[in-house]
Amino acid sequence: SMRERNTKPYGKQKEYSLGTVASIRENGAVGYFVAVARMNANRTASVGDQEFLDLLPRMWNGIREKSDYEKLCMPIIGSGRARVTFSREELIMELVKSFIAASLEGRFTDSLTIVVSDEDFLNGHVDFKRIGSFLEHECAFAHRSISRHNTTRPTGRHAPPTS
Repeated sequence: SMRERNTKPYGKQKEYSLGTVASIRENGAVGYFVAVARMNANRTASVGDQEFLDLLPRMWNGIREKSDYEKLCMPIIGSGRARVTFSREELIMELVKSFIAASLEGRFTDSLTIVVSDEDFLNGHVDFKRIGSFLEHECAFAHRSISRHNTTRPTGRHAPPTS
């Protein structure tokens, strides 16, 4: 959507919907850029917590549309200037849950790596033991969902191939 210059004196006038994905391919690599916040007139970016959760499925769908099944590597989106109130751990958990849900809709990558900054690591912002337990639980549950998906009546969804 376009905003008037007096309500948005800085930056681009065109504003993309939250969750919109742009991609750039160069030398066999691809970078995905996601709209995760809005910039206000004071050059402050922000997004509401629920808006952030709602943009995640749109983000995965945008990546799916542009993906050649390359491995995905991403930071803990939402942990910087987006100003969500979730902790780093909660953000990782939400990214993982939304990724699993998107994967049940159809495979678009063989691998997701969430990168934790050295600052977050050194300052103990992420409890890796807790995240490990969460991942074990979520992935075991997802595997059961995918298996059930493949053996029960069709639902119109496409499960990723099991390896």
